[in-house]
Amino acid sequence: MSAEELGKRLVAEVEEEGLDELLYSLRSLQYPYSSPQFGLAPLDRLLQPSTAPITQPAQTHRSSSPVGLRQTEPRHGTVKIGHIPPPIIELTSPGPNDGKTQLLYLLTATLTLPPSLGSMHLGGQNAAVVVLDTDTRFSVLRVAQVMRGYISQCLQRQQQQQSSTTPSNHTVAGNRYSGPEPRVSETDTAIATETAIREALKHIHIYRPQSLRSLIATITALPIYLFDASAHHSSTRRVGVILLDSASAFVWSERAEDEMARVPGSTFAGDAGIGGAKAAASSSSRWAELAACLRTASTTLHCPVVYTAWNLSSPHSTGAGVGGGGGAGQFSASIRPQLPPPFGTLPTLRLVISRRHVRKFAPGMSGEEAIREAGDRQTVVERGVFDVEFNRWSGGGDGGGGGRRVGVGFVVKITEDGIVLDE
Repeated sequence: MSAEELGKRLVAEVEEEGLDELLYSLRSLQYPYSSPQFGLAPLDRLLQPSTAPITQPAQTHRSSSPVGLRQTEPRHGTVKIGHIPPPIIELTSPGPNDGKTQLLYLLTATLTLPPSLGSMHLGGQNAAVVVLDTDTRFSVLRVAQVMRGYISQCLQRQQQQQSSTTPSNHTVAGNRYSGPEPRVSETDTAIATETAIREALKHIHIYRPQSLRSLIATITALPIYLFDASAHHSSTRRVGVILLDSASAFVWSERAEDEMARVPGSTFAGDAGIGGAKAAASSSSRWAELAACLRTASTTLHCPVVYTAWNLSSPHSTGAGVGGGGGAGQFSASIRPQLPPPFGTLPTLRLVISRRHVRKFAPGMSGEEAIREAGDRQTVVERGVFDVEFNRWSGGGDGGGGGRRVGVGFVVKITEDGIVLDE
């Protein structure tokens, strides 16, 4: 073998790596693998199967990444050991007002609140949250209310634990006494609570794009804004999650634009005869670009993405309930993905949230009986019980919870005072 052939062989064995990949590897070495933490134990457990380190060959994808952001892609058709792509979660429901946005409020609260408040454990993540509010209904007042209720729940748990522990000796003002540890006054607790909430709200970054093009441009510019320490208060915090509520907001406007482009003489149409095809291709490419932008932002900021989606078809309900118990009034749904490609295969986890079903009036029930039962039914509705479980749709992709037990999930109680998760 000549020196020239040997040199070519050695050069061919050299692997190229971008700076982003090098930094990602260094981060993986410094911070060993752990699944994303939302501060909500039931949801964190559901994510564990979908966020295990990738150690097997994977198909590469060449997508149209935005200019200025380079998506980290595996080389030679493999993903490096220890590289863990952040999860992308789709949250849908059988109908409107089924608790999708409310669950996002709870995620926002637990991610932005501190880990503790004085001696009280909160389990917050001290992170920043990015909200893409395409439905223009994300309420900061409701987030603060949820935070207040969450802190109140933590305080109640701590007081219950203190009252159940064995009394011990304490020293107050130089005097020793036997009894439970003295509690902080309600006034001090209220002041500390409001201070923590105001600080947490500074780290919620809300955007309200008005079109699909605007949404793509906003996501593309996110790293530029977040990496500018002088532009916001969250420079010392990691990004906990990117919330998109909802990804379906511009479906109808995009369809309308496609239809208008097919009308002869329309301002949307291009050259005669091919304007409609161009518009359809353009709309399809925008959805693909949105998916690519979400992946890129998730990888660049090393954070999960949670997006909500509308259900435009009738769900296939079954008798199985959350937790596999099949309890009365529980709901299990299989909801087909409604967003255009490639969103059918984009999420790594699909969840369905639905209001706990209230049993209908029995056939032949008299008016007096219905009136007597109406109060009980209203009580059930006011409890605000919602079930969260894997989407049982398996028409393609692995987003439907493949490899996970159907019916496993958790219960959410949504009331005016706050939101509570029951395992």
